[in-house]
Amino acid sequence: PAPSAVAPVQTSNNAVPLINNNPGNIMYGPYAQKMGATGARPNGTAIFPDQQSGENAQDNLLSSSGYANYSIKDIPQRWAPAGHGNNNPVAYGNSLQKFTGFDDATMAKSYNELTPEEQKTYRQAMQRVEHGTASSGVTPSPAIAQFQNEVIARNPGSLGNFGPQGNGVDG
Repeated sequence: PAPSAVAPVQTSNNAVPLINNNPGNIMYGPYAQKMGATGARPNGTAIFPDQQSGENAQDNLLSSSGYANYSIKDIPQRWAPAGHGNNNPVAYGNSLQKFTGFDDATMAKSYNELTPEEQKTYRQAMQRVEHGTASSGVTPSPAIAQFQNEVIARNPGSLGNFGPQGNGVDG
């Protein structure tokens, strides 16, 4: 079958990044530890002590030399590589463009070439691809949707967008 035009959803894992304070689904390892990760879930994703630590880890990792030679369209080739679970980096990149609304010229830039506002938009799009939401065209299971609503109610302004699941690779 032809690859999906957008990243696939694994509804059983959609809430895990929220529990982990890990909006980018960064894998546990030396980088995550350096950024304050306190442990790992059974699936290998890092657990951060708070949401801000997880968001900082995502931003710093995207700004690092490990991603410097990737366009923002191609970052999923490293962030969520094929063969790691059900990842589809092409679909992930297509989803990022859809969710950001960026044109092809902007998608050809590296993360560090984006303005701070564009970087924030890009990270939020990644979070949507990592989590699953009705606003992203993906409908999580009723139990996951209830959990997400509870998390949003407890943390207004945090991860109000959830999107299909992927995996941030520790760089």
